[in-house]
Amino acid sequence: MRRVAALLLLGGCLPVTVAAQQPASGITVIASPSFRPTGVLLPHLQFYVAVDTAAGGLVLANLTVNPVTFTGTIRVEGARAGAREPEPGGFADSVRFGGDGQVALLVADAGSHAPIVVEPHGARNAAGGRLSITAPNWPFSRVLVITIDPADLFEHYWRAAGYGVRDRIRVDDRRGMAFLTDTTVGGTVVAIGMGSGTRGVLRADITTVLVTQRLGEELGRDRRTVGKLVLVIDPARDPAGTAHAEIMFGVGASEDEAAQAAQAASAERDAAPAGAMPRLATPSRDVDLVFGQLLAATRPMLDWDRLAGARSLPAGSGDALVARPADGWRGAALALQLGDADAVCGHYRLFRRYGTAGGTPPHGVALRLGARGRSLAIDSASAGTVDEEAGQILTGYACYRATRDSAWLAGELPVLRGIAQRHVDVFSQDWSAVRGDVRAGLLLLEALQRLVEMEDEAAARWGFPAAPDRGAMGGAVEQLRAALASSRAAPRWDALSDAATSALRSGYGRPADQPDTNGLTMAAAGAFFDRVIGGLFGVTEHLDGVDVAPRMDGVADDFTWRLEGWRLAGDSLALSYRPADRSATIRLGALRQQRLTLRFPWLTPQSCVAVRRGTAPDEHPALVLVADGGVLVDLRAFFDPAEVTVSAAPCAQGR
Repeated sequence: MRRVAALLLLGGCLPVTVAAQQPASGITVIASPSFRPTGVLLPHLQFYVAVDTAAGGLVLANLTVNPVTFTGTIRVEGARAGAREPEPGGFADSVRFGGDGQVALLVADAGSHAPIVVEPHGARNAAGGRLSITAPNWPFSRVLVITIDPADLFEHYWRAAGYGVRDRIRVDDRRGMAFLTDTTVGGTVVAIGMGSGTRGVLRADITTVLVTQRLGEELGRDRRTVGKLVLVIDPARDPAGTAHAEIMFGVGASEDEAAQAAQAASAERDAAPAGAMPRLATPSRDVDLVFGQLLAATRPMLDWDRLAGARSLPAGSGDALVARPADGWRGAALALQLGDADAVCGHYRLFRRYGTAGGTPPHGVALRLGARGRSLAIDSASAGTVDEEAGQILTGYACYRATRDSAWLAGELPVLRGIAQRHVDVFSQDWSAVRGDVRAGLLLLEALQRLVEMEDEAAARWGFPAAPDRGAMGGAVEQLRAALASSRAAPRWDALSDAATSALRSGYGRPADQPDTNGLTMAAAGAFFDRVIGGLFGVTEHLDGVDVAPRMDGVADDFTWRLEGWRLAGDSLALSYRPADRSATIRLGALRQQRLTLRFPWLTPQSCVAVRRGTAPDEHPALVLVADGGVLVDLRAFFDPAEVTVSAAPCAQGR
């Protein structure tokens, strides 16, 4: 594949290579001590890509099957049989963040003069995963050495159980597996072994770790003796001379169950992506690249785990593996673009199940590990904030928009109405008080607007009786909108472009919402998505139609801005706009009747709107003006997609 090299200052001076081919563009980062450990979340599997500062080189750190972390670091290297010390690599290790969501370590090898490629794979249908290792031009006298140091089983993130306690490591030569158990962790066994077609030996050894402890008011460090594992593998070679090896691992309540999970993970292969992802073309290559990376990295995160049997949206890949209501709304935008409404609706159901009778969702839901095994932890300590309750309303709206389930709406609309009314009652005492927390106020406004949409559809489409306070809720929306009018700043292209460049520099295309974490978070991904799609391209979907109001005039008027493959509920949209031409083309599937609201700075009642469908003559629908200067266009349902051309000039005579 041809690649275009681009240098970015990534915390230090780390070269980044960006693949030229779209849409599968990727990012390759040369490792150095300034490389920030980056969290990655795959189905049932989390890990960090990091640089080992003690010995140099890339490693996988804190490999986790939620909530069980069972290793400190995993190092993969080549060695001559019988060698007493590691060989110099000859060139720098690097990590590739692929445009398909896959992350690979490229480890320099002196013997083959080519990188060893290590790709972690999670399993959707088993509590485990595998490391796939390939190396071209592999010499026959060379072996792969995989060092797991320390092999320490403990609770992910909190480290409240197992950390620094010496595990029992039993090597089963007959199965070719090692089994890890810990006296402080109940009902949990980790199996690590060699996958199908992989030959080698597995040996246990001893290492030490420093454990930080709080002694009264002071912190102390205690050196503990723990175990480590070393796998020496003679990889299989294909006719082209490329070596292949695989390491599998699984978690279970017993050795047999853990071994079965590992074998199931080894047998499972990555599913092909379900449909194409949306694509952008803007004047900034950074914006386009981050947009694609967000979707690619989110796709495997949607299968991260099941909490109480329900699918949900994680808060992020580089933090505690927890689900939160506000992150559900942010992540819903990406999940729906990837065609996964089940994860969105599952997230709503999870917080509905563990919320109060009045609908207040808990602050977070997570798995915990302890002496009695794995358990579900419900955090309700700070429940009831605007962020969480508005997030729950908006997640419910996203679920309904994707499914249009009247039974769901009938059961949940009164609950959502009650949540909203509690916050309206607080702010209605003094609407100006909302300016003290503009972000929360804007989120509440969005939630109230979407709630009103669901109320309207319930009455118009399903014949539900109108809520007694329906008019009061609409009035609250207007009052809140007026109170926040001066706070809703227009989107700035330079700020968006700078944010994309920063996301590449500090997060390698996976921005976090907190400076002390690294790895994609749903909050950061959703915020970037909203700035690009809602703020820049001005695409907003409603239950009764879609708004298109681009805001890029004056930025690069001679550039053709494009959005392709944008999913709507039961439809799709594409937009092409060159501001200098004062015209735009919008393409909709329009298999059902669709209401399109257009807002362009040059649009007037005399502007021409033409609709082309297949080989039929152009249609010129009547334009209905709306209060803010936009126009409504109703597109009839038809088999052929609708190509809508909007231009500032009037239509030709006789049309």
